Amino acid sequence: MHLKLKLPFQVTPVRDSQRSGFVFLRYTGGSHPAVVDGYVNRKSLQDWIRNAFHKVFESYNQIKIRGETYKLTYTLQGLGCSHTIEAQSPSKFISFDFVPVFEFTYSQWPLPDPASVSHNVRQNWNWFAVPQQKRPADDRTFMVCAPHWEREMMKGNYNLKNILRLMKGMRDKHIREMPHLSSYMLKTVILLQLEARSDTYWKQDLGTLFVDMWTRLVQHFHDNNLPFFLAHDCNHFDRLKRDDFLKCKETAEILYHKINLTRNEPKFYVDQLFF
Repeated sequence: MHLKLKLPFQVTPVRDSQRSGFVFLRYTGGSHPAVVDGYVNRKSLQDWIRNAFHKVFESYNQIKIRGETYKLTYTLQGLGCSHTIEAQSPSKFISFDFVPVFEFTYSQWPLPDPASVSHNVRQNWNWFAVPQQKRPADDRTFMVCAPHWEREMMKGNYNLKNILRLMKGMRDKHIREMPHLSSYMLKTVILLQLEARSDTYWKQDLGTLFVDMWTRLVQHFHDNNLPFFLAHDCNHFDRLKRDDFLKCKETAEILYHKINLTRNEPKFYVDQLFF
C-alpha cells in the first residue's frame, strides 16, 4: 500500500541528472526532521516515519477481529523502501507493506514523456516519488513510480494479467533459485512489450503468450538489461547482486528449456512447473 505523505511544507520534484528514473525533492517552507540542506532526505524521512510507527506500537501491539486476536509486529522498518506490519493469530498470518510516497500531478513530471502512456492517462492520474537508493549513493534520491498509469495501460488486454499471474507463479515455485527477482521485474517484461505489441497480440492463447513472455525475460537476462519502462536508461537488474543475478539467469534459462520440452503435454507441463 502506498502511504501518501502530506507534510506541512511544499516539495518540488527535480530530475536527477546522474540517475535515470530518479528525482530529488526540493523543499520550500519551515523546518522538518525529514529535510536536510533544502531537500527531503530519504534516510531522515524513513527515520522520522520509523519513530512514528514505534510510538504507535508501544501501546498498540494486538488487535481483535471477529473474535480472533492478532499479535502485531513492526518489521523491516523502512530500512529499504517499505515499512511492514505483520499480524499473527493462532490460525492466520498476514503481512502488510506500507511504502511512503509523495504524490504529484503530471504538470510536475520531470522526465521525458513516456511514449507508451497516453496523454489522457498522464493528465488524469497522478504519479509518485518513492524513497529508493541507487548508485552513486545520494540520500536525496527518490524513484518515480506511476502505478495508476500502469493499471490503465494494462486494462482490457485480454490474457495480459493472466500471463503476469503465471510468471509470478513460476517465480514463486522456484523462489530459492530466483532470489530477489521481484514481481515488478516480471511486470516490467510485459510493460515493455505493451510498447511494441498491438491489441490483437494479447488475444493469443495463454500458453503461447506465456512462452513468449518467459522468452523475453531470458533475453533480458542475456542482455544484462531490464529497462524501466518510464526511463529506459534505468536498468532494474542493477538492483540485484551479481551472484543473485547469475542464479536467476541460470534458472530462467533452465525453465525456458523445460517449458519448451513439455508445452505439448499440458498436465505434465502444469504439474511439474507450477505445483
